[in-house]
Amino acid sequence: MRQNVAEGGSAHVFQALLRLQLTAFMGDPHSNLRIYNPSAFEVWRQDSKLFSGAASMVQLTPTEITRIVTEIALELCSAEHH
Repeated sequence: MRQNVAEGGSAHVFQALLRLQLTAFMGDPHSNLRIYNPSAFEVWRQDSKLFSGAASMVQLTPTEITRIVTEIALELCSAEHH
C-alpha cells in the first residue's frame, strides 16, 4: 500500500517482469510463439488512498491484464524498429 494510489498494488511489478520476459523472448531468434492466459495472473491495484494504515485493493480483470501485455508488446516492437 502506498500513499500515492497509482503506485500501490502489484501492477508495476507485473509490468516490469513482463517487460523482462518479452524482451528476452523477442531477443531469442529461436522463439516463435509466446502465449499468456490473462486469467492465470493475480495482479492487484490500489483502489483508494491510504487511511489509518490501510487501503482497498482490487484485482485486475483479464481485460486489464491483456491491455498491459498488449501495451508492453507494442512498446517493445516499436522500439525495435526505430
